[in-house]
Amino acid sequence: MAGFVGTINDRIPLPAGVELRSEAGLIICHQFTRARARPDWRDMELIFLAKIVKIEADIHAAQIELNAMGIIIENKCSNPIPNPLLSVIETLERRQLVVIRSMSLSQTAPLIHPLSMDRLRLRVRLGRPEGMLGLRG
Repeated sequence: MAGFVGTINDRIPLPAGVELRSEAGLIICHQFTRARARPDWRDMELIFLAKIVKIEADIHAAQIELNAMGIIIENKCSNPIPNPLLSVIETLERRQLVVIRSMSLSQTAPLIHPLSMDRLRLRVRLGRPEGMLGLRG
């Protein structure tokens, strides 16, 4: 199957070399990318998002197969055992969470709360800049 290359939608282009495997992947990406304005998406975050979507598609495919086979199957000796797909799905979900955490860590955010910065500026103006990290009201 040819990959969907180039864009998640006409507003958020994927970085060069990033491909999605299906139309469903494009739909999921579009749902994620609507959460922010276009300029707020960095290439690295879009690469992480593409990985998240690919893993989600793999989880969905394994879940469909698991639903068809059942949670408990019989081994060669006719003993009931948990379906190995349970382990596969769990591993995929763990991988997906790691990518989501990586994506969250890559977001830029102020290290100091804006109110704390205002307090710091006031202290500097008053000549008492001590306690930068442990600002007291």
